[in-house]
Amino acid sequence: MKHHHLTTTLILLALLLAQCSVAAAAAANADDVAAIRTLLGQHSAALTAGDPAGLTALFADNGVMMPPQRGAMTGKESIRWGLKIAFGLFAAKINSENVQVEAAGDLAYARRTSTMTLTAKTGGEQMELVANWLDILKRQPDGSWKIYLEIVNSDRPLPAVSE
Repeated sequence: MKHHHLTTTLILLALLLAQCSVAAAAAANADDVAAIRTLLGQHSAALTAGDPAGLTALFADNGVMMPPQRGAMTGKESIRWGLKIAFGLFAAKINSENVQVEAAGDLAYARRTSTMTLTAKTGGEQMELVANWLDILKRQPDGSWKIYLEIVNSDRPLPAVSE
């Protein structure tokens, strides 16, 4: 009987510890999701501000940006250069909606839909469009999250720019 009581106690203790471990993992995951949502807010703010340095800082050193109707830009210098050109051509205003974030370990993804207003700086047309974003994020050695891969598509071609 004494052995049975000890076994039951050990089983209950193991279940309690497992439950604590699951709760701790859920709390850590919630912290990761919150950090990624903050990063995405910084992304939208930098895009609207036309800030290529601020936007590039959100990418991992070996990050990749795949904008609509353009080739992939790999590495921070390539991303910064591409954004500098884009921000020289267009002013953008972005409103992200339907943000979905999932994190597991050191990888996460974020999927969002944004309405965007692009205004050509050289006298071209202004356009409203819907952009769909998929970001793959990696936890960095310092614990922060950075965008590793960003893929963007839109519901229509980018507006024409007057020379």
